[in-house]
This record gives sequence, structure tokens and C-alpha cells, in this order.
Amino acid sequence: MSARIWNFISSEIAPYVRAKDKKPLTRQIREMRAMYREYGTLPYYYVTHGLYRRSHSEDVLEYIPVDMMIRFCNRLNAREGVKAASDKASFSELMRRAGLPAVGYFAVLQNNGEIRDADGAAMDFQKFVQLLRGKCQEAFIKLRECSQGLAALRLPVAEIERMGWQELHQRLWRPGVTPSSEYLVQPVVVQHPLLASLTNISVNTVRIDTYLVGDTVHFNKAVLRVGNGIACTDNWASGGYIVKIDLDSGTLRGTGKIKSKYGKGEYSSHPRSGTRFDGLVLPYWQELKSLVRKAAPVMLPLRSLGWDVALTPEGPLLIEVNHDYDIFLSQYACGGYRETPFGRALLGSRSAA
Repeated sequence: MSARIWNFISSEIAPYVRAKDKKPLTRQIREMRAMYREYGTLPYYYVTHGLYRRSHSEDVLEYIPVDMMIRFCNRLNAREGVKAASDKASFSELMRRAGLPAVGYFAVLQNNGEIRDADGAAMDFQKFVQLLRGKCQEAFIKLRECSQGLAALRLPVAEIERMGWQELHQRLWRPGVTPSSEYLVQPVVVQHPLLASLTNISVNTVRIDTYLVGDTVHFNKAVLRVGNGIACTDNWASGGYIVKIDLDSGTLRGTGKIKSKYGKGEYSSHPRSGTRFDGLVLPYWQELKSLVRKAAPVMLPLRSLGWDVALTPEGPLLIEVNHDYDIFLSQYACGGYRETPFGRALLGSRSAA
């Protein structure tokens, strides 16, 4: 708990103090009191969501405490189903068997030097390089079970060959990476030109979260995650931007927001490419929703999930799914969850308790 308090103080207080468009203090106090009375928890998220700004005209009670949402999400996701979501190789195989387009992988790398192909056959480093040469010119290497793009690398096959196993190993199992971790070697996804116009250093993906009730898949919120033009991933935790997506039309709305540790700014356009966010209409939007509707029941008994989907020139492609997705990200980018299917179910469960 002390670490969380310190993180809050170190990352959120400075943006609050610097903000020039704060609501009158009396109004801030009144709104925080209302949130405490409604949800019975310290309304720290009034600050983390930036609800103190005059630009936030939405009723603050629309914003549900993040810890409350995480607990409800955990209740909806049975433990026996978690492995299929957390293990990216298992997820890829599960989607393939269901006949749904998902990014695959060429090989699995282990800390002890073992390299295996997608069928589990062992190979040495030279055969691994030969395999990659026959598949692609560039590969994306990421942890098999991890989130937030930690330790991900995007490397040309020629560079992998030049490095050799020892140097590659040192770059992958660097300090902070668990020795027992494994890496997946995947193809680099070619994204739609519209997404590439924002930045082509990373693949910019849609995060859309679902709530499954019976056979019905409900959508809650959708966010476009955009890389900062430096890192090879689009992760918000690594300095990327998040932009609200209109669920009906697939149109970007408002500004791109960044995490507090990177300044908690809001941008009307991408700082590096200059491409404007607001009004950009994503391609294949209805196809993306149709794909996720088909995929969500495959993940049962998990009922509350955050999907990462790429948009390629040929259509949507499933990248991964998260049972413990960053729901704060979606509420911060898109607005309160109170009137979403997930939020109504959560609040209904409180009333019934």
C-alpha cells in the first residue's frame, strides 16, 4: 500500500499542481465528497482521471473506483481459464483452432538456450536463423507471459544472425526479466496505412473490452493505443498515447493522452507525425467488432476481457487478450464506466449484496 501511495504522490500531484484549468476548490471538494458517499472509498481517482479539470463536464459519479472494477473483473474470470489468456502461445493456438485470424509465432526461446519451433521441435541457433529467413525479414520478440510490452524487441533477421545467441540472450534476459521467462518470436504485423500514418515504428492497436453474459457479447469501451514514435510497442505504460474510439462508428474522438509519469499531457495530433487524432475513422471497424464477438465465447470461462486488435490492409487481426487488462486506461480515455454493461452489472451486484 505504501508503494501505491508513493506512486500516486510522485506521478499525480505534480500534474495536478501544474494544471491551469482546475475547477474552483469548493467544487472539487463537493465532487469528491459526492464520490465518497456514492462508492464508499477514498476518491483518489478524482485526481488520477483528471476530473478536477474544467474540461471534464461529465458527472463525476459516472467514474467507478478502479479497484472496485478490478475486483469485479476478477470475480467474472474463473482462475482455470486464466492460462489461455496469459500465455500468448496458447491464445494464438486457441484462436487458430477456432478459425479466427490471430498473430502466430515461429519459435519459443528459453533462458537455458533451448529453441523450439511452433510445433515444439528443438533446433540450434543456426537452424533458428534459417527458419526466420524463410519466413520474414524482420521479427518481433516478446515475452510469452507478460503485459505492457516489457522487454519487447523488433529486429531484422540479419541483425539477429549477426548478434548470435549470446548477445541476443543478454538483450532478452536483462535485469528485471524473470530467468524462467520464455520469449515468442513472431512476424512483424503490417498495419493498415491509416494506422501507419500515426507512426510506423510500432503497430498501433485497438483495445476493446467485452463483458460476456450468457451468449451475448457486450462492448464497454474502445481505445486506440498509439506508439510514441520511439519505442517498438504502442503500450501506454511505455509512453504511448491513448485515444477514445466511438464504439458505433470507429471514429477517434478527442485528444491523445499519455501516462502521468510521461507528463500527463493531451495532444490533438501525434507529436512526431503530425497526424490529427480527432475525426480519424478506423478501417474495418464493423469487421473488428464481429471478430471480437466470435472470439469472446472461445475464451470461456473468462467473461471480462480486454482485446488487443491490429488493423491490417486485409482486415482485423487478433494480437492478444488480457484477463487483467488495464481498465483504468479505458476509463481515463473514454469516460466513466457507470453506464456500460460492465458498470451496470457491477453496481447491480453491490445492490444485491
